[in-house]
Amino acid sequence: MEEFKPDAVLVEGPPEADALVGLAGDPEMVPPVALLAYSPGDPSGADRRSAFWPFAEFSPEWQAIRYGVGAGVTVRFCDLPAAVTFAAPPDEPDGRDVRVDPLAELARAAGHADAERWWDDVVEHREGGPSPFPAILEAMAELRERAGEPAAAEERREAYMRRTVRRALKDGHERVAVVCGAWHAPAVRADVPAARDDRTLRGLDRVRVAMTWVPWTHGRLAARSRYGAGVASPGWYHHLYTAPDRPVERWLAGAARVLRGEDLHVSPGQVIEAVRLAGSLAALRGRPLPGLDEVTEAARAVLCEGAQPRVDLLRDRLNVGERSAPCRPAHRWSRCSATCTRSSAGSGSSRPPGPATATWTCAAPSTSTGAGSCTGCACSTSGGACPPGAGRPGRSGRRGRSRGGPNSTSR
Repeated sequence: MEEFKPDAVLVEGPPEADALVGLAGDPEMVPPVALLAYSPGDPSGADRRSAFWPFAEFSPEWQAIRYGVGAGVTVRFCDLPAAVTFAAPPDEPDGRDVRVDPLAELARAAGHADAERWWDDVVEHREGGPSPFPAILEAMAELRERAGEPAAAEERREAYMRRTVRRALKDGHERVAVVCGAWHAPAVRADVPAARDDRTLRGLDRVRVAMTWVPWTHGRLAARSRYGAGVASPGWYHHLYTAPDRPVERWLAGAARVLRGEDLHVSPGQVIEAVRLAGSLAALRGRPLPGLDEVTEAARAVLCEGAQPRVDLLRDRLNVGERSAPCRPAHRWSRCSATCTRSSAGSGSSRPPGPATATWTCAAPSTSTGAGSCTGCACSTSGGACPPGAGRPGRSGRRGRSRGGPNSTSR
């Protein structure tokens, strides 16, 4: 972004959230956070649906939003509206389809059984040299050609992305940056006539949708939470993104602190030896830098002395992590309104009239009880109960690796 200096930033996500994007510039808006879309259904409550779009500190979408808001340029979401997505029946993707995880296909072609470790080697641990993204774009184009015609839902999403790009150019923007999943990039760049996209998007059903920001957690970003676009170790990727230098040394020093906090002895000499072992393992395996496998094995052998319970402790505390979005009582968010704005005592900002307000009094959302409050979120409302389905897993991208799109919709 710094090199390209766009005058418009388009991010894969629901355009109903365009009015909320400015809130991401608030210094107190600290990820992980998520956009919540909620459709109340009919008066009886039937056909209620909700979906989350989570963002971590290392999410490319979040960094693009923060850059655009900070630089004062136009920031919009460019995916298919949630109102349209909710009106259509949920897709049931075939697990054998390359579209489910195209990067896994590239990893297998490169001889890697683990797509995340392959991504680490070619992107996360890359130092200097040309950008890997042109090659990834070319590889995605090849995979798309072999996959055949896209499903109807995917075709609608990509048609809307192209339409949003055209609108940005028509509005006078000359340098438009699009941040989307690598799978969609060839389609966004494709020379498709506007008339064809208009036909694809004509006559789509819509439902009433409300959107807001909600706090999130690293645990809900993890793949083990059954989050479709989750990563196995969000804590590790957060560390790689935020560590100013010496990521391996800092990670293993952090592991020692966790163990010492449980009254388990770990000496400075053991940390030094673990760092050396991680580096040796990476060299033996031909990896550019030690990855999560290497630091985990080094911690197991040296810091944990082979004890599996200690390894499990580090996996929970560090690999996944306990990071959650802080919530402050002074923050009020207008619920059931697409024009939600922040209202904080003494901030000088104001909240437009809305049917309900919710005050965050917690550290993270949890599964809705469906009885007017969210456990763990303890949000207090005026004018209505918490949206059913709050706290279910959503979708996000990792640093440089984004699959995006609405997910975890529920009836």
